[in-house]
Amino acid sequence: MHIPLLKKRGIIKDERDLLDNPCLNIKIGTEILYNHFSRCGVTWQCLGTYNAGFAVMTPTY
Repeated sequence: MHIPLLKKRGIIKDERDLLDNPCLNIKIGTEILYNHFSRCGVTWQCLGTYNAGFAVMTPTY
């Protein structure tokens, strides 16, 4: 999902760049999570939507 944008910005050439450079991987992951928290607030529910996406109904576990 984020790979095409990272390529377009010239941050990576391909997915392998994130696998071969753990510091870059953490930096990019942190920025993505920061942007997500900026969108919906720093809550456990927001963290849950980070991987699951936003939905009208969320299952209860």
